[in-house]
Amino acid sequence: ANLMEANLMEADLEGAKLIRANLIRANLMEADLTETILIGANLENIGWDEQTRWPDKEEVSKAHNIPEELKERLGL
Repeated sequence: ANLMEANLMEADLEGAKLIRANLIRANLMEADLTETILIGANLENIGWDEQTRWPDKEEVSKAHNIPEELKERLGL
């Protein structure tokens, strides 16, 4: 899916399959990504905040271009 620059603020993406999704500059603030599959997803320059709910760190680690601050928050 091409979700480049998509406004996904407060979106319920729980369990979504975002395999190889282009999320460059997508707004994920307050989004729920629990149980989301992120294999190969591009997270370059995404917007996110403390309310963004992520899948487990093993799943996030399968994405590309993970922001350094997010890596630190999740312990990657």
